[in-house]
Amino acid sequence: MTAGPMHIGIDGREFALSFEGFDAPLRATAPGGRGITLRPWRFGRHLAALDRCAQATPTGLALDTAAFAREVLDDSAVPDAHADDFHGLALWWASGGGRDRPATAAADGEVRCGAVRARLRPWSGGERLAAVAASREQDGEGGTRFHLGRYLRAMLACSVQALEPPGTVLEELDAATGQSLLQAVLALNVADPEALYAPEAARQTLRLCRELGWTPSRVWATPAVELDRLDALLDRAAPATAPVPPPRPAISRSSRLADQPDAVVIRIEDD
Repeated sequence: MTAGPMHIGIDGREFALSFEGFDAPLRATAPGGRGITLRPWRFGRHLAALDRCAQATPTGLALDTAAFAREVLDDSAVPDAHADDFHGLALWWASGGGRDRPATAAADGEVRCGAVRARLRPWSGGERLAAVAASREQDGEGGTRFHLGRYLRAMLACSVQALEPPGTVLEELDAATGQSLLQAVLALNVADPEALYAPEAARQTLRLCRELGWTPSRVWATPAVELDRLDALLDRAAPATAPVPPPRPAISRSSRLADQPDAVVIRIEDD
């Protein structure tokens, strides 16, 4: 994205921007002439906001976009009266431009995410299981709350082995760089983008032990993404329904008892 004056359209509204990159302040003017300045949205703030604004539901993870946009605007002390005007722009800013920013391969197996290079490794099933447990807590109403930001922090802590240049701090990455790094880590660790986390990891462990003859230690030492692929293969290999035994032949009222397969016939004859 080119730095300098620019216009972008978001949700049918056009904003005039003075854009110098995601690591510099953004000056923006809404269609009505109201202006604000947004500070760089740091990766640590992003993960903390996800903890507060993302919820686990029966169908997956849901993000409260209004609350998330408010987090971004509050970080830059934008008045509440401006929130409605800049809701869409705040989400665009926090997402690093609202587009995928794939990492590229660098030397020695590292990946390049903007100006940052990272050495990555996949996390194990045991590390994921521990992250799931640490990211769930009782919500005080008899339910369980899942902290997405806490879970992603654990994944990043396991998978990001080093960041270059020296002194780079994960929490201080700008929005675009942070999103690029997060996408690279998710691509390494998540087989199905629709299933970001595995709350049924205990069930998966028992299944793989039973089906493959593995020990729990072997399951937990295996890269988590490989466990998910094995789980999916077992799902495809399993029959759709349990085999139904053939029906036993009906007994006709007119048939002889001795003709039935389960009959025991005792013949008695006179001497």
